[in-house]
Amino acid sequence: MTPPRAPALPPTQRRAEIIRAACPLVLDDPTGFTTRQVAEAAGVAEGTLFRYFETKADLLSAVLDRLLDPEPAGEVLATLGADDLESTTLALFEELRRGVEEVSGLMVAVKNLQQYAASTEQDHEEHRRRHAERMQYIDTAIARALAPFEEQLRLPLPTVAFHLRSLAFSATHPMLAPAAGVNNSEELVRVFLYGVTATPRESL
Repeated sequence: MTPPRAPALPPTQRRAEIIRAACPLVLDDPTGFTTRQVAEAAGVAEGTLFRYFETKADLLSAVLDRLLDPEPAGEVLATLGADDLESTTLALFEELRRGVEEVSGLMVAVKNLQQYAASTEQDHEEHRRRHAERMQYIDTAIARALAPFEEQLRLPLPTVAFHLRSLAFSATHPMLAPAAGVNNSEELVRVFLYGVTATPRESL
């Protein structure tokens, strides 16, 4: 049965709807999804899709941009405050890990596509600049959630936010993650907050 066609939309809105429809398909199978599947999910003809995205790589890159948009993630992170520092840090850490898991496979797929590999150095520089801005936005959201506990921290909030984000990435990325036995979120957060020494820092 042919899916119903989507109603007419302004070009900018139609493009956004195609990207939105593509996100779950791409996350499920970053290299195996088809433009026909995306067109059907968006309720448009495949030819219409190619009026907005010349290649599959262009669509994949647009989906990655949407998934890496820091505003939705930042809004979630900033509202994860709990009654105590450890619970808040754990909630932040698990949300950061979820984000890494969501996009890591997709980023590898984008980099492996031949069309993407042909991009210019200027394209790569723009990608690096935007990535840095995203990370700063995320760090600001983490710091905002931890702000009620600032007096319990011996480092500035921006520094703590950076290290927590870095730990979430290294503990979750498939190329960096440790063995399952030492990858428990609660244990990692306790190490992050209290260290690994048995003696209080003031006694060292």
